[in-house]
Amino acid sequence: MRWLATYILKGPMQAMAVMTVTGLLSLSLPPLSLLLGYLGGGAVALVTLQVGPRHGLLALLGAQIAAALLGGLLLGLPAPAWLMAVAGWVPVWLAATLLHMSRSLALALQGLMVLGLAAVMAVYLLVDDPAALWRGELSQVFHTLVQAGVIQADEQLDMLITAVARLFTGGLTGYAMVGAAVTLFIGRGWQAMLFHPGAFRAEFEQMRYARPVGLLFVALAAGAVLMEGELLANLALVMLLGYLFHGLAVIYGVLAKRRASAAWLVGLYVVMAFALPEMMFVLGLLGLVDTFVDFRSRVKARP
Repeated sequence: MRWLATYILKGPMQAMAVMTVTGLLSLSLPPLSLLLGYLGGGAVALVTLQVGPRHGLLALLGAQIAAALLGGLLLGLPAPAWLMAVAGWVPVWLAATLLHMSRSLALALQGLMVLGLAAVMAVYLLVDDPAALWRGELSQVFHTLVQAGVIQADEQLDMLITAVARLFTGGLTGYAMVGAAVTLFIGRGWQAMLFHPGAFRAEFEQMRYARPVGLLFVALAAGAVLMEGELLANLALVMLLGYLFHGLAVIYGVLAKRRASAAWLVGLYVVMAFALPEMMFVLGLLGLVDTFVDFRSRVKARP
């Protein structure tokens, strides 16, 4: 990907071209939409980190205009489609701006968590009953699966739909936040590859969230359990997904200090591929505990 990163930094037109093309192709090629979205967002992050937030924002706005012309006029895509293809990178630009100004990867990710919490609270302020809204949408999806014979309709299915609907706002927001974080990593990785090889991995291995953030997570989780609050549960879910990266940083940092084989990381990602929900919970919990314990400082470096 060195050639792509180099091309993006050649000038604003090149950066806008990459953002526009990847954004529109992500709508035209659904199987590759996730990868293309990451590449386009990575361009936003790279320009913001290397050239500056102003240039990153101008490139993003330019890509929006280009996407409007090409998507709306030439390809016949509706305005919401091309707008979502590019506007989804705004959180990436915000996180990259925070990273550019603070030089702190942890602060940038914590900023994404704050943005996610704000988004969840906005939904609960604007929508009377988000769970009921999601339940209606999910019921249609599961009804289609029942008609196709994929699953059977029973009381447990209704309970599952209700449970998922209660946490769907936080889950969807957390998914978007994780995607923005991964996209930020791509941009930072490109920058390090071009100018400071190995710097991004070293930053990630040392990344650690602030203790007040951990206390907020504990308070939200405790409130969700004790008060059975739906809003609190969704807020806690967003923070759990945000702490996933802290947990990964702990593992990367410990393995680096012990000079362990890369096979450990391969094994970790294999397990995540087969048990992602469980591993996300474990990694999030590991990250939370590390906020107060700091495992990496307790591990003796292997000579």
